[in-house]
Amino acid sequence: MRDQKFIYNFTKDNYGIDLQNDTLHIKTVLLLDGFNEITREKDNRLIVNEIKVFMSRSNTQVVLTSRNDFRMPFGFVGLRAYHLQPLEEAVVKDYLSRFVDGYDERMLGVLRNPMMLTLYANNSEVKEAIEKKFPTLFDFVENHTIAEILQNYMTCQIGRRAVNDDQNKILQTAFALQYIAPYLAYEIEKEGLFSIPKRRLDELVKEFLDAHGKESFKDAKEDFKYSALT
Repeated sequence: MRDQKFIYNFTKDNYGIDLQNDTLHIKTVLLLDGFNEITREKDNRLIVNEIKVFMSRSNTQVVLTSRNDFRMPFGFVGLRAYHLQPLEEAVVKDYLSRFVDGYDERMLGVLRNPMMLTLYANNSEVKEAIEKKFPTLFDFVENHTIAEILQNYMTCQIGRRAVNDDQNKILQTAFALQYIAPYLAYEIEKEGLFSIPKRRLDELVKEFLDAHGKESFKDAKEDFKYSALT
């Protein structure tokens, strides 16, 4: 992000609203999602300065979302914080009763997180279709933790290929999700970035393939019993 007036230009280009016009007589609410995803220090300074300009205007209300409390480090004095609360247990049970045939009561604590609840329900539906067509081909773990829900979600994405008769791509999918993706995530986190350009993506994939490609591809074939599909 190199644009010093990113928010202004984005709203003008996409919504036709000129936020820079001080004579604007309409009330405006800016909902800016994912403040914590701006990882470069230079970008942080630019966006913070622009946000503070909008906050100083009487006709503009700014709502920022973030995974962490950023108010003190960036000088957002007087900005009120609201915290999202976990789902009520009754809401979780109602959702599960409509989308899942049976569930472990011990999971209710984890499933009060909306994202985990959605993944859990999605996994259950896809897993049923996978095991109906391939009863012993894919290994699913017990759903007791967030990590296990995510592991089963990854397995479901691979299993979709087999269920949809897209078997020529199942190994590529397994290889990409289980080996290349974790390497990319580690490198991106190490560099303090939330996203990378395609050129950098290509470089990282090449680095992984040069260093671990043959060995990891062989492991992927064994992990997902690829020979059973061919």
